[in-house]
This record gives sequence, C-alpha cells and structure tokens, in this order.
Amino acid sequence: MTENMLRKNAELSGHSGPIYTVTSFYPGKVLTGSADKFVAAWDPEKRLPDAFSVKSEAAVYCTLYVEEKALLLVGQSTGGLHLIDLRSKTELKHLKWHEKGVFDVLYHKKRNAIYSLGGDGTFAVTHAETFELIRHIPLTDKKLRQVILSPDGHTLAIACGDGNIRFLDDDLYNEVYTIEAHKNSVYAMAFHPLKPILISGGADAMLRVWNGEKNYEKMLEIPAHNFSIYSIVFDPSGQFFATASKDKTIKIWNAQTLDMLQRIDIKSGGHRNSVNKLLWSENHGLFSVGDDGKLMIWETVSPSTPDAGPEKSHSKHE
Repeated sequence: MTENMLRKNAELSGHSGPIYTVTSFYPGKVLTGSADKFVAAWDPEKRLPDAFSVKSEAAVYCTLYVEEKALLLVGQSTGGLHLIDLRSKTELKHLKWHEKGVFDVLYHKKRNAIYSLGGDGTFAVTHAETFELIRHIPLTDKKLRQVILSPDGHTLAIACGDGNIRFLDDDLYNEVYTIEAHKNSVYAMAFHPLKPILISGGADAMLRVWNGEKNYEKMLEIPAHNFSIYSIVFDPSGQFFATASKDKTIKIWNAQTLDMLQRIDIKSGGHRNSVNKLLWSENHGLFSVGDDGKLMIWETVSPSTPDAGPEKSHSKHE
C-alpha cells in the first residue's frame, strides 16, 4: 500500500450553492442535492453530468433512490418530502410531516416503510405503498440528523441534536436504548459491517465507538477532527472507513485498528469549505461533497500506479 490510500480522480462542478447530500442512483450513477434547490445526477465513469435533474422549491437536504420501487425521495429544508416516480418522472406525493427541514430519509424493505427525520425533532413513519402516515413521534426539541438500520434489521439508531443516540425497535418504534453520545449534536453514525459496533461523530469533533453486544456501552473515543464530524462511511470491504468534517478535511481510517491512514485537505486537492457528505462506492471509489459546491471522486491508489493527479474538471449548467 502506498503512503496515501486515495487520490483525486475527478472534480465535478455545476451546483451554485453548497451540496448537502450524495447518494447512489441508477446503476453507475450518483445524485447530489444542493442549497441551490436542484437535485442533479452524475456519471462517474464519464466524469460528466447526467441529463436527469429535479428542481425543488427549497434547498435539498437529503435524497434516496429506492431501486425496486423506481422511487426518488427528496427531503427539503422547509420540512417537505417529495416522492417522485422515476418511470413516469412525475411527483406522486408531497408529504409534510415535519415543520422544519428533513435531514435524512431511509427505506425499510421488511416493514415497507419510509422513515424521515425532521429539524423539529420528530420521527415519521410513512407506508411505502399508500404514503399514509403510520407514526409521528416527537423525540426531542432539537434537530434529528441521521437514521440507520442495524445489521440485523431490527433496530433503528437515530442521531439527535441533543447529543443522544436513540435506538428504536422496528416494530412498535419503542425506545429500547438511549446513550449520551456527544456534546451538543450527534451528526453521523455507521454500523461496522464486520463487527458488532457502532461508530458515531458529533459537534464535539470526537469519534466514539459503541459496543452493540453490551447495550452500546462506550468502548473508545478519538479526537478525530478540529470541528464537527458530518459523515461516516465504510468502504465496501469493511476494512476502512472515512470521516468528513466542518474543518474542511476527509480522513481515512483502518476499520480494524482505528488508526488514521490519510488526511485529505485543500493542499491534497480536497475541499475549500466544510465537507458535508460521503458515499463509498464499490466501483467508483469515495465521493465527497461540500459547501464549495464540488463533487469530488477519490480512487484507490495501487502501488504500481503513479500519482498522476486529478482529471480535468467538468461543469454542469442548470
């Protein structure tokens, strides 16, 4: 392995404001959502924008592509959730379960449910066929930031703006555990794909590791960044994970030892402002987006590959 694991493969421009989300889309494509009120699709193989885009009436905080339903979910800063049928390219529903921004959305196949989190501190469960509201649960008076499903599919972990992580069962949505995880807000979480642990990051710039076999007892904490940690993702092999921060850096970590392996900043071709979201793809490497309005693609460096630098940037005009 070389000194640096990743190098920049491409830097794509087109949004006129900060980008808050990057998610998988059609096979081989990714989606970004921005403060400029656009959802845009990109082809990482060609390093070019795709023809698909959606205009929203408010800033886009989150997106989710549900492949089996050909459904695109778009969470807005005003609390709305757009449901778009990608076959007909028409809006099916505009849900308004939250009074403030929708920060995250998750589809649970087993429950045929869509989960959404609001800046008003509420957690909503929507039926994925009828789009009727099943449950609407106030969890805190602070923003809810992220919802993820445990590897066994039975527990939801919710990152809360009051510094807690709340764990709900996936049946009645009762709170089964609550842990005081971070000072101020919890922004990011990820379940380890190979171990029964949860890793979280928060406004205190700390990474904390929680033991899923012992009611999420704290195992370790690491002063990982200088400012808030906004995103945590594992690579497809489960051997590494990446963190993104308000401090304008991305860090790559060994998922077994929790040693930091690489720091990506502006000097190494990284973002000029806050890094808001990461996505690690099996075929195309690590994607990062931030307040500078850039989508960057990072590829694994092999020992036999010279560091030739990034490809030329491409622009997308909305």
